[in-house]
Amino acid sequence: MMRVAPPHPRELDRLISVREHLESAGWANPVLVALVEAAARELGTSMAALSLIGEDLQVFQATVGMEGTSRPRSGGMCAWVVARDAVVEVPDLLKNLRFGDGTAAEFGVRFYAGAPVYDTCGLPIGVLCVFDVEPRSMSVADRVALEQLAESVSAQFELLRLRARGQSRRTALRQASQQLRLDPVTGLPNADLLADRLGQALAESARTSGHVGVCVLALDRLRRVNDSRGHAAGDAVLRAVADRIAEQLRAGDTLARFYSDQYVVVWRDLTSPDQVESLHQRLLTVFDVPFDLDGSPIEVTASLGVATGAAPRLPDELLLEAETAMQAAKVAGPGQSRIFTPELHRHRTDRLRTEVELRRALDRDELVLHYQPVVDLAGGRVVGVEALVRWQHPTDGLVMPDAFIPVAESSGLIVRLGAWVIEQACEQAMVWERAGRQLNMAVNLSVRQVTHPGLVPTLQRALAGSGLPADRLIVEVTESAVVDDAKAAVVALRAIDALGVSVAIDDFGTGYSSLHYLKHYPITVLKIDRSFVAGLVEHGDDAAIVASLISLARAVGSVCIAEGIETATQYQRLVAMGCQYAQGYLFSRPVAAQDLLAAVDLCEQRLFAAGPRRLPAQRRRRPVGPLSSAAAARLLQLHDEGASRHTIAAALNHEGLPHPDHVRWHPTFVAHHLAADPTRSRSAEQQAVDDDGRGGPGR
Repeated sequence: MMRVAPPHPRELDRLISVREHLESAGWANPVLVALVEAAARELGTSMAALSLIGEDLQVFQATVGMEGTSRPRSGGMCAWVVARDAVVEVPDLLKNLRFGDGTAAEFGVRFYAGAPVYDTCGLPIGVLCVFDVEPRSMSVADRVALEQLAESVSAQFELLRLRARGQSRRTALRQASQQLRLDPVTGLPNADLLADRLGQALAESARTSGHVGVCVLALDRLRRVNDSRGHAAGDAVLRAVADRIAEQLRAGDTLARFYSDQYVVVWRDLTSPDQVESLHQRLLTVFDVPFDLDGSPIEVTASLGVATGAAPRLPDELLLEAETAMQAAKVAGPGQSRIFTPELHRHRTDRLRTEVELRRALDRDELVLHYQPVVDLAGGRVVGVEALVRWQHPTDGLVMPDAFIPVAESSGLIVRLGAWVIEQACEQAMVWERAGRQLNMAVNLSVRQVTHPGLVPTLQRALAGSGLPADRLIVEVTESAVVDDAKAAVVALRAIDALGVSVAIDDFGTGYSSLHYLKHYPITVLKIDRSFVAGLVEHGDDAAIVASLISLARAVGSVCIAEGIETATQYQRLVAMGCQYAQGYLFSRPVAAQDLLAAVDLCEQRLFAAGPRRLPAQRRRRPVGPLSSAAAARLLQLHDEGASRHTIAAALNHEGLPHPDHVRWHPTFVAHHLAADPTRSRSAEQQAVDDDGRGGPGR
């Protein structure tokens, strides 16, 4: 009896890709047929086939020497190629127990070999296979030939998919432009008419030996206007921007609206590619002066990407290059411009490669978390950590997030990656608690995560699965995440707050710093950006900003955390300003989970050495107890024996004391419990008092 092949580890993603390729490839594509014929010819077999492996069926795309368009997946040998994600060879089907003799009887074959066909994400979507009526084995050359032909099939499938997408887009554009071929909001040429104009400009360049320039101009954060003032206001901005751009163009140039927030400018009859430098700089001046919206000034910026070319270049090629340059400008920040270069093309290729490798990294558990302590400046102790993701790349070593997080965000992988971070961080917090150290856990959320419908369920699963109390988890969002899609953000943040999870604004002061969202959103933590802390001592402006932000946090009832503390002077200034919490290299660099508790101990030793601890008044006034005399004696014995902080903390936790990670040996504490335990000597009591008087280790 033939065994059924198991599903691929990423079966759902694989089936989605198979469905898309089935729609784009069609039956008996000439190129695919030629590749299947080449497989039979190169390996000297009488039969060959190319099939896509769906959920229930194995669908043939091209065959040689056999008939039929599909067969059940469970009865096919190709399903094993997909399951193994590797070449499968069966020298004699009748002697192989996995396939049995049913398959051989059906096709009258004895030999089988199949190689997987992949999509661009590295998922096996199909199989290129060969059959023969006699038993045989593949040589090394045969195996190499089959794998190379399978790679060619993969490339052809991707080309067919891209062509199908392009045809769908062109069809939709033609239908939309049948009436007017003009954009209804701005009155500019739409994408269809733009393609005609650009094609004419390139054809003209062939006759004049001139050049054509293309600029893709994308408005930054147009959604802010739509959300705050309505879509009518957004449309008014689009028209005002179009009018200003038109004023900067020459006779014969074309301005079109490309997508919702994008324009395209076509410069024709350029004498030199270098001419676009001055032309696109003129476009940047469009945004120097605020736009008037119903009597109110509104700041608008745009990202520009420029490309140049001449016949026989195609319009789509120039547009793609200009769009690639525009995306690079967006990465650099609002109001930036870039001119396309081969380096940008390589950068785009590298990003695509990174995306593919990152998908595999998520499947192969190559991501790790490091943790940076957050310090209570008044109490002199570590109260929490921030989880920071790293990529343990198999060849490049430990990769920092700046190298892959932007790719994860643009590709959508950030949702899956972020869910993994949340779950891992919550579980690790409970591991440390079981070791005697209770720490708050902070995780970062991207813009896409904040508005994703799966965020709240992810948080609920992580908290329930780990057992971490919700009030010990903090989610950090940037200001842009709050204001880019304000309506969706407020709904998401209120849902997070309803869970009991705290919300922090990261890098506060570098974005919009709107008092509106501090008032209306459930924000409990403000994190002062490291750029202000860096100039805290040398620059009076930075010091004034930090002081104002601390006061603002206090005024709105939020906790304030300063980031990037690197010097003792910065630390002392922040304490004097009344900043509550801080993190930075002065205290500890981010460390792996297994090194965190040791880093916490070292951090608190440094804090103790920096000066006397100043615990909050409410901590000093709070009574300790009730505690049994036996427990008190045991704790003092641990202290005398020089037990580790974790051992003492675990003992306190066992007694149910609050804040078990921080114990202060106060004379009142000792006297209170020695009164119930007269077996303790006076010298031990005095020693404990002396330790406290010297500002001792606080164990």
